[in-house]
Amino acid sequence: MTLSQGTPFGPYVVTAAIGRGGMGEVYRARDTRLDRDVAIKVLPATLADDAERRARFEREAKTLAALNHPNIAAIFGVEDAGGTRALIMELVEGPTLQDTIAGSSHAGMILDDALPIARQIADALEAAHRAGVVHRDLKPANIKVRPDGTVKVLDFGLAKALAAAQNPSLDLANSPTITSPAMTQQGVILGTAAYMSPEQARGKPVDKHADLWAFGCVLFEMLTGRRAFTGDTVTDVLASVVRAEPDWSALPRDTPRPIRTLLRRCLTKDPARRLADASTARLEIDDAKSEPHDAARPSIAVSSRGRERLAWAAAAVMTIVAATAVGFVLRRPASSTTVGPQVRFEIDDAQDGVVSPDGTAILYPAPTGNGESWFIRTLASGASRPLAGMNQVYTAFWSPDGRAIAFLAAQKLKRIDVATGTVQTLADAPTPRGGSWGPDGTILFSPGGNGPIYRMPATGGTPEPVTELRPPQASHRHPVWLADGRHFLFYVLGPAGVRGEYLASLGDNRVTRLLDTDGPGAVADSDRVLFFREGVLYAQRLDLAGARMIGDAEPVASGFQINETAGSRVSASRTGVIAFVIDSDVPLQVQWIDRMGKPLQQIGEPVTNVIDGALSPDGRTIAFARLEKSDSFLWLMDVSRGTLSRFTNGSRPAWSPDSTRIGFNSIRDGFGRVYWQRVGVSAPAELVFKSTEAQNMVDWSHEGDRVVFSSQSAANARDLWIVPIAGADRTPTPIVQTRAEERGGSVSPDGGWFAYESDETGSIAVFVRRFPAGERAWRVSTGDGSAPFWRADSRELYYRTGGRLMAVRFDSSGESPTLGAPVTLFPLQSPAGRSLLPLRSRTDGLRFLVGEIDTKNVPRPRMTVIANFFGK
Repeated sequence: MTLSQGTPFGPYVVTAAIGRGGMGEVYRARDTRLDRDVAIKVLPATLADDAERRARFEREAKTLAALNHPNIAAIFGVEDAGGTRALIMELVEGPTLQDTIAGSSHAGMILDDALPIARQIADALEAAHRAGVVHRDLKPANIKVRPDGTVKVLDFGLAKALAAAQNPSLDLANSPTITSPAMTQQGVILGTAAYMSPEQARGKPVDKHADLWAFGCVLFEMLTGRRAFTGDTVTDVLASVVRAEPDWSALPRDTPRPIRTLLRRCLTKDPARRLADASTARLEIDDAKSEPHDAARPSIAVSSRGRERLAWAAAAVMTIVAATAVGFVLRRPASSTTVGPQVRFEIDDAQDGVVSPDGTAILYPAPTGNGESWFIRTLASGASRPLAGMNQVYTAFWSPDGRAIAFLAAQKLKRIDVATGTVQTLADAPTPRGGSWGPDGTILFSPGGNGPIYRMPATGGTPEPVTELRPPQASHRHPVWLADGRHFLFYVLGPAGVRGEYLASLGDNRVTRLLDTDGPGAVADSDRVLFFREGVLYAQRLDLAGARMIGDAEPVASGFQINETAGSRVSASRTGVIAFVIDSDVPLQVQWIDRMGKPLQQIGEPVTNVIDGALSPDGRTIAFARLEKSDSFLWLMDVSRGTLSRFTNGSRPAWSPDSTRIGFNSIRDGFGRVYWQRVGVSAPAELVFKSTEAQNMVDWSHEGDRVVFSSQSAANARDLWIVPIAGADRTPTPIVQTRAEERGGSVSPDGGWFAYESDETGSIAVFVRRFPAGERAWRVSTGDGSAPFWRADSRELYYRTGGRLMAVRFDSSGESPTLGAPVTLFPLQSPAGRSLLPLRSRTDGLRFLVGEIDTKNVPRPRMTVIANFFGK
């Protein structure tokens, strides 16, 4: 809820907006009862929907309100107005400590100004810790300095209070993140990474020692004007927190010994060896204030020209060291125990990557003028070369010696010789889900989206299952061989408590669930399992003999949008080289354009991370599917107002003809199934029907009583079916069922025809049949084609091909339909950086609803490669 000036909120009247923070919107208001100014922090709307959550929050808030200390901003109470809940807090005038540091004319604050502030922060921590309250989010932005010099620490314990209120099952202390108020059951890393303790970054429980670490970070920043732990991305910052030391040379020469000692004790990685109590910090500061400033460590005076020469020399040395390190790390044999430095670099436009087993090369796809091609890059030299023969690839994996590559494409498992480019087909794989090539020449792969893992010789032969699918497991996928050539990991898709990474071995029926993860991972250095949780990539050791994970989970990178039904997003080698692509937020502006592609009217503000969208038949609402960390969610946009609201978790939205219901996909129970839900009423989603096969929502029948869906069959790839959504008989009836793969599609508005995609000719093309049962198919696209949809009068069909939107006249007045020649309407990509995503709508043929992406302002895909990440 947004409050405007003059808005009453219980006994308070809003006078101004102060700002928006990580835990809510803050307003200045006048208390009409006590005639004083206060701060109102509006809390997330989720609190108003759940009595238990409200009760838990209020219990936490009472604890916080009991903190009565001159250096802690007071909480006066909790107010509810019109269903909106807010904390009523002490209004603290003055700048934040962040503002004070930034406004300093020196590289950091003057010592005599910094130490009194630090002492008051320590006093606040000591009082709170004595009361059993841990701040969890201490940083300069949460500390204010009043004009009289009094320090006030804000938001004490609020992170825990909000987390408990929003999600009773989530213990924030066990999360490596601070969670946002727009809680989606996933953590969102905010701008607190630079002050996060190593145990927080690793996802371990936190106590007052985390606050003492953050206190050290704040004090270091006050004295130096720079953060103790930095990086270009949150990933880099977290890695710095876990591994790196602050630049102690950045401290002023006159920094007293007690302060240097205090900083080192606060910023010790091991919490057991860290400063024991905030009272000790206060004593160290008192000692420092009484010690002469010249008692600091001796220094060497260097002229400005000398410093410049030293800097250039250091840069030259580091360049040589980095180049040598890359060559050393990538060339060292797998058996070598010598440890080199960690080296990071990036490959532009790489959308994915597969590291060779010895870590010397990487295979990756990248866009070209003819679509997408695969390249091999030698990491030591940086040279890339294309690899012909790999088309429509789902995923690929190297042979152990790096001389061949196996890949899954066009419903087949194939292999290609790297030197000659010779391609050999090995087996059928109707709906493949990953593979791995073992040391003895055995390939493990998942040929279907609903079955077990199979094995076969890399020279060819008959695949045979090596795992057994046990309900409620939905599928086994993405196997990864371990170094011993006997054990392997694989990902199990299923409900909570079942899904995750499993350990198995050939010739042994024992299977062990190792980790609950958001999707398939990888293995590096033979015993490091890389896995995803809540958008963060972690690494953890595997004790193979004990079939268990050991040690701490170490964060590697963050910012991923992971879906457990997708492929692995990370690759690794036995030498410790790892590669991944971090997702970027991509804003999409919805607008109407004319038949020539000219913009007509924008709708609302840009929407980020949209993967699909559809306009309701009545033209009033757009349903979007958006990626959010480890799931996809449906959002609704009011066309007339441009406002957004969350609907439910799911993907592939399709509107019923009367615009009252949305059909969609969801893996909420661990299985990919089709649901439908009413719009505008408080009613749960309804499952269409249960099946052991993964389903994808396609469209509705003209009457709105049945839905069309595709189902993944191990024998026939995807087929298209129709099924009633009500009644006792939910028996599906096939619409298109062949050995080819059929997917997607659109029912004509008059209800008589169905356009869909099929690869029956060897590549994906658009076809049309009578609906709901037609034996004959007519090809619509003369070449490749996808994503068909209809004009509102069923007289024209549209589809995408080669970066263009095509139109085909459709006349069904005779016994057989008459199809016109495909005509290009407008390009979907332009050299100027414009990229268009057509949204499904019943267009009149004169204007089309699209989402436009300004690709010039979106970061290019970029693969991060890290050599020797696990070196110590």
